[in-house]
Amino acid sequence: MKVRVTNLKGPWPTGAKVGDVVAFDGEAVPAWAVGKCIMVPDDVSEAFHYEPKVVTGGGYDRAHQAREAAIQDAFGDLRAERDQALQQLESAQAALATALDREAGLQHQLDEALAAAAGPVAKTRTDLNAEAEKLGIKVDGRWSDERLAEEIAKAGKK
Repeated sequence: MKVRVTNLKGPWPTGAKVGDVVAFDGEAVPAWAVGKCIMVPDDVSEAFHYEPKVVTGGGYDRAHQAREAAIQDAFGDLRAERDQALQQLESAQAALATALDREAGLQHQLDEALAAAAGPVAKTRTDLNAEAEKLGIKVDGRWSDERLAEEIAKAGKK
């Protein structure tokens, strides 16, 4: 059977263009060619002969399977890398938590040592006045902080 190409959408032979005559084996055009060509008499010379591309199951399937296997291997490698990175992250987080706990303990020790080295904290005049008032001490405004502290100490012993 021979046809004249009217539409190039389809697997026409390489180099075929609109207006070329293509010969098909058999008595009917393939389903993909319906509406894309018109029949011509058998005595018209053809420019091309259509030979369907036969895909052997083995070659295509093997290539497809090989590609799928490569993709699966790549995903497996990525999963392993991710899992290793997550383990490293967890280990680093545990080490950080331990270091932060250690830092907090050392800071507490440092604060205690600094407080011990500084001795008793000197009270402000406001603190001394408030304490004297609680103890009922009548404060003379001319007293020094030391005198006021002494009076508070005396009142505290009573």
